[in-house]
Amino acid sequence: MNARAALAAVAAILIIGAAFVAGRWVRDHAAGAAATGRGALLLHGTVSVAPELAGDAPPGGSLHIRIVTLDLRRPCMFDKITDARFPLEYAFHEADAVSDVGLGAVRDGNFYVEAFYSPPGENLYIDRGGQLGGEAWGAPGKPAPLRPGARANIVLSSYWTPAVLSGKLTHREGAVFEGWIYPRPALEKKAGLHNRLTFLMLKGPDAPVLRDPHPTILAAKVFDDVDPSRPLACHVGEEDFLVRPVDDDWTAYYEIRLENLGPNGEAVSYLWGGRASAKVTIGIHVKGLKLVLVEERSRDPFAAFALDLGKIRRSAPTYE
Repeated sequence: MNARAALAAVAAILIIGAAFVAGRWVRDHAAGAAATGRGALLLHGTVSVAPELAGDAPPGGSLHIRIVTLDLRRPCMFDKITDARFPLEYAFHEADAVSDVGLGAVRDGNFYVEAFYSPPGENLYIDRGGQLGGEAWGAPGKPAPLRPGARANIVLSSYWTPAVLSGKLTHREGAVFEGWIYPRPALEKKAGLHNRLTFLMLKGPDAPVLRDPHPTILAAKVFDDVDPSRPLACHVGEEDFLVRPVDDDWTAYYEIRLENLGPNGEAVSYLWGGRASAKVTIGIHVKGLKLVLVEERSRDPFAAFALDLGKIRRSAPTYE
């Protein structure tokens, strides 16, 4: 891409973002409205609510759906369905694209889809309680991208705070990886205030495997006594890498562990989560990745790792 084309792409992205915030270029229609004359089908599927959260999604609110491209790293196609009642069907066609840049990115097949629901009378971007949301990826799951024409079913299963929803993460100069860490709602109360959170960036194996028996820890961060009710900002710089020099071509997967600590500092229970896997890895230069604690474990999920926490500097928790 030459300089002129690059500037045009950046300008288009900025226009898309501004127009979305202003409410322009968002297809706004009632649930069940027919779609005609909208060109080739790009993505379709259903949106439903996780059974345990069904009571938090009363009918009649607004459902916002957006396609996010992994190349542009931001949403490029938007839909708003009013008077939403679950489950419901959604679809994106070529005519729904807000720019040629966004349409081209989706045609290239490197995207995922996410959705957020506002109950009747609530505002998607102002509600401090967070929004019920979900996302869908290609097979075999995160972070495998979707392809044009795919069917992707979205389950609204997590509460995302306004900071996570709008992508307002302060970028730090020189950071290699940046993202948020937080528990899914059902586990928030299982995370005590006296805890230790460990982030690991694990090197992708030479060949895809279900589980790497001897993973290499590329980078690590440790936080003490994080607030589980707030998304933790995680910035990884070169100083956090245990393997140097840093190779930009590395691929990786990410795991997180929260240890609930007893009065003597011993671990009494564990929460675990992550993103990507030894089978499906992603790059190390990632901005805005959401890492969610999704499981309660009776045993240490990091027991197999050669990890000496005493050699990893502590990072002060920050919430953005």
